[in-house]
Amino acid sequence: MNKETVYLVSHMCPGANERDQDEAPTFQDDYSAKYLEMIRRFAHIIVGQFCGHLHSDTFRIVYDQHKKPVSWMMVAPSLTPNKSPGVSNNPGLRLYKFNTNSGHILDYTQYYIDLESSPNGDPDDWRIEYNLTHYYGLHNITPKTLHAIAETFQDDESAQFDRYIEANSVRQFKPKDCNLECRRAQYCAVTELDYGRFHSCVETAAEALSGSVRPRGHEALFAASVLLTVVVLTLRRHH
Repeated sequence: MNKETVYLVSHMCPGANERDQDEAPTFQDDYSAKYLEMIRRFAHIIVGQFCGHLHSDTFRIVYDQHKKPVSWMMVAPSLTPNKSPGVSNNPGLRLYKFNTNSGHILDYTQYYIDLESSPNGDPDDWRIEYNLTHYYGLHNITPKTLHAIAETFQDDESAQFDRYIEANSVRQFKPKDCNLECRRAQYCAVTELDYGRFHSCVETAAEALSGSVRPRGHEALFAASVLLTVVVLTLRRHH
């Protein structure tokens, strides 16, 4: 194909809404399967996929049959703000940087208006929210590097996830606002674009994430027990 490369631009990406698990899937199952198979087949020439619809700042990863990351999708936040429980966002605007020879995406800069400090939505009050490569510490933007970011979401103390979740709502939410259910929905939406597999992932991730928190509680209980034992022994010696 004469070294041609392709961008795919659409209103919707396949998969689930990470902020509303019960929302109807964006693609019907048959069309989703066909689309994802096409992406896997032509991943070597598809250098970027761009979509919106969700009003959130997120990304998606496509894997091959061996779970190797082969393609990515960027979901940009909307210019239209939203103020609803769980799905709020500030206005966002994105500027991509790309290689004019290969078409590969090199970076992007995300701009936003902070409605808390600019309640009238001053159209001239656009600020830089973040730069992708600097924000996540990336040397390049590939399915593999984005997969590495997504994998950190399974760690309940992930600094990468904290950065991601703040960007997800364009600075409307803080990491503390995202509980375990929220975290697993984010991880599964990024990594499982088939709607059925997304829900299976949510259930599996719920068990894994809950398990990752338990040891900390056990350690705290053990430490408290040891401290109580020390106090009791000390009191006995004094008596």
